[in-house]
Amino acid sequence: MVTADHTGIDAMVALDMDTLKCPYPAFAALREVEPISWSQSMGSWIVTDYELLRMILVDTHNFSNRAAGGPQQERSGMMQHIMALAQEPDHAEVCGRFMASLSDGPRVLIGADPPDHVRQRRLVNGAFRPSAMRAMEPTMTRIIDDLLDRVLGPLGDHHDGPITVDIVPPFSVMVPMSIIATALGVPEGDYGRFKFWSDAMLVALGNAHVTREQTLNYVTAHVAFDDYFSAKLGERTEDPREDIISDIATAELDGDRLGAKEQLDMARQFLQAGNETTTKLLSHGIRIMCEMPEVQERLRADRSLIERFIEESIRHESPVTGLFRTAVRDVEVGGVTVKEGQYVWVAYAAANHDGAKYVDPEAFDLDRFPDGQLGADHLGFGHGEHFCVGARLARTEARIAFDRLLDRTTDIRLAPGANDFDVNRSFVLRGIEELHLELNPA
Repeated sequence: MVTADHTGIDAMVALDMDTLKCPYPAFAALREVEPISWSQSMGSWIVTDYELLRMILVDTHNFSNRAAGGPQQERSGMMQHIMALAQEPDHAEVCGRFMASLSDGPRVLIGADPPDHVRQRRLVNGAFRPSAMRAMEPTMTRIIDDLLDRVLGPLGDHHDGPITVDIVPPFSVMVPMSIIATALGVPEGDYGRFKFWSDAMLVALGNAHVTREQTLNYVTAHVAFDDYFSAKLGERTEDPREDIISDIATAELDGDRLGAKEQLDMARQFLQAGNETTTKLLSHGIRIMCEMPEVQERLRADRSLIERFIEESIRHESPVTGLFRTAVRDVEVGGVTVKEGQYVWVAYAAANHDGAKYVDPEAFDLDRFPDGQLGADHLGFGHGEHFCVGARLARTEARIAFDRLLDRTTDIRLAPGANDFDVNRSFVLRGIEELHLELNPA
């Protein structure tokens, strides 16, 4: 019997940058021998086969979402750091409040199972309905144009040459952050702490090496977020507006409403997911435009291709590499028995590069999904009951952002010798940290 080579997976768990930058050889090494295999370093089964992965994602009878962050969050040492911090007078109160917040109410959305998840999705789906996204488009366009003004200068300004910029902080980060902040009722003056909360609360996802300082930031951000948004949700309950925070505060179906903890956890998840994943999608899409000038030329000539460009970008470099399921009973998957309580890492990025599903999966093919999102069958937004509730928002943001960036430039290219394409230190969330460009404003 041939045993799969887990060297690449071990390197990912150890946060080796070269492997994180290109994990696909590691996934292929597993898939070719054992499409589902046990990783000691991850403490989980790993599924790299497209069809097996889809099957698990729809099997809510055998697999739970209760610990989507997986064993690394347990192994990160964060709880030990919290216990130690709780003994220090300066941090005892915030740690106590954090621990108390964990025990109230049901799990929410990404961590919930039926019937709670079904109920929560029904209550909140209206916030992301097509008409709601269309109503948000003018605001999105204004925000994106304002950000491009800061990068390129106001439209019509004269430029003697190209502008050199790291596009990630002022554009890839700020587009989704500004849009979700606006949707959650956060004024521009609070964007700094809003971003800090998002970064701090995601630190243990795909990272088993969390420090004491990161843990303190995590706990502090969690409590500060709850204080801020408890007040915001209370305001919107009394005075609802046309935004997502009002939809959360006032969601009602057949007399059923979300509880206070459900509302806070939904707002927290919308902040994190709506911020991080779209940032990574934008950065990778811009990199592709630079590395494949023929793709950039086609997009400039025909903006209707942007939708298929977005779908292939998500397949080619999934912002979420994978999340975890937990077996609720012994279950056979792909010829092996997953024991009750064991984790399974459903590696979306691996499935999206499965050669049994996609022809030449390592290539970026603008014509792979000719019908755009209607024809896309990648797993970048998950699949089944937990398909990303904010997928429509992410796609809309990206479509407008790419369109306006192309409108406001005549050429986008990589700054010579300036990029190493390092990604963030996580094997779950994956995106370029810096992207240095030369832009010719229109």
